[in-house]
Amino acid sequence: MTANNFIEQIILLYQNARLIKYNDKKISRGRSHSISSSVEDLFANYLAGLNAEIDKILVDQPISVDRHTFYPDISIVRANELIAFFDIKMDLGWKRNELTNIFLNYKSKLENIHGKIGTMRNGISKDKIEYKISNSAIYDIVLITDQNINPAVLDKHLSNIGTNKYVQVHILSKHKHPNSYGIKVSELMSEIVIDYAAFDDIKKRLN
Repeated sequence: MTANNFIEQIILLYQNARLIKYNDKKISRGRSHSISSSVEDLFANYLAGLNAEIDKILVDQPISVDRHTFYPDISIVRANELIAFFDIKMDLGWKRNELTNIFLNYKSKLENIHGKIGTMRNGISKDKIEYKISNSAIYDIVLITDQNINPAVLDKHLSNIGTNKYVQVHILSKHKHPNSYGIKVSELMSEIVIDYAAFDDIKKRLN
């Protein structure tokens, strides 16, 4: 899956989320279905197709360390170690003032869990699973789009975050929101600016 394929699939997920699941003229929908779970699966599929050192990808897997549980959207396993976590956000519309705090939270969390054992339950069998959390594990934030937030506010967050070895922010698309109305997929794809460097950075972080 290419970066273009990924963003196009995001657009389709948004458009399909507006539709009723059952074909009955009596039914209409006001707000769209949430697509967050589908985007997690899609991002996992994108990562699985990379030429990266990945053994297993865990989606929405609660992980307990020292009796405290955290909930990464995506967790990456390599050589029986958890080496990366990802938090995926469509945009910062509901958390315009929170990005810096999210960064600080993940930075602090990593300091407390590096080198420890993460315990979880298989989503189907409920069997107990344990992985050591790598001493160099990362916890990155992935923004699908830079829209729905004032650019100056976003820039201030990114300036506050700066450069960090363990927590980075990747913004995958710019200029136009994938959830734009009244525009065909092909036209929207031509207006969205895909940040290929951000996609490349994610791959580099996993190698």
